[in-house]
Amino acid sequence: MAREPERAHDLPAAPRNLRMVIEYDGEAYAGWEQQDNGLGIQEVIGNTLFRITGERCTLNGSGRTDAGVHAEGQVASFILENPMAVDELHRALNALLPADIAVRKLEVVDLFFHARFDAVSKTYRYAVLEGRVGAPLMRRRVYRVFASLDSKAMARAAEHFVGRHDFRGFCKEAARQGDTVREIHGFQVRRSGRLIQMDVSGGGFLYNMVRILAGTLVYVGLGKIAADDIPAILASGIRESAGPTLPAHALTLLEVSYRERLGSGGVRPSEGGPLPP
Repeated sequence: MAREPERAHDLPAAPRNLRMVIEYDGEAYAGWEQQDNGLGIQEVIGNTLFRITGERCTLNGSGRTDAGVHAEGQVASFILENPMAVDELHRALNALLPADIAVRKLEVVDLFFHARFDAVSKTYRYAVLEGRVGAPLMRRRVYRVFASLDSKAMARAAEHFVGRHDFRGFCKEAARQGDTVREIHGFQVRRSGRLIQMDVSGGGFLYNMVRILAGTLVYVGLGKIAADDIPAILASGIRESAGPTLPAHALTLLEVSYRERLGSGGVRPSEGGPLPP
């Protein structure tokens, strides 16, 4: 007797590539990446996925964030064979993750999508609070400067960083052994009362680069470096000519941008969608 063809619902589910947008407070973590010297965000989410699905997924992040750095829009992708509905998985993740980590969005994407290799731009924000009066509710997200800052001079200085430059003098020693040329797409300095926010976007950043750029602009605001000295400091490649490396706790990864995929294999909406505001 001829064997009856397998019905569609008897076949195993095809693997899916999922993309998540993650928000986290980085204070308690050793950074994004799983590592031996501390607990990373990647490890926490990976272990939570295992608890829910029984699968050990390789979680590919858009890039590392250092210990203590926060994120509003970190992106990660992973292949999942478990057929669990995306909206159900989304709810389960947020129910089990600690309160300082949340998956803002979960969606099915093109199988060829990779959170790191397909990223075209990242935007970071460094926040500074000036003056001698603190802001207790903001203390874990801002760097305090006990003086007035010339934010207009800081904005003029930031314009010199835009474009493709060798940032050899604006990174940690270990990063200077490789290619130190990077492109900055935009750099804005905004003031709101005593709060100064420095938003920088680029295709990629060297180790500690954003924190050194922010430290250099703070020195400009304090009058220790002139805004028009930035081109000469860039050209020198001398780390000591730039400003200090500011603390990690005032740095936030705001957003990761991707080139839109075309054709039938492009990104499609998730079943779960973003969390309500």
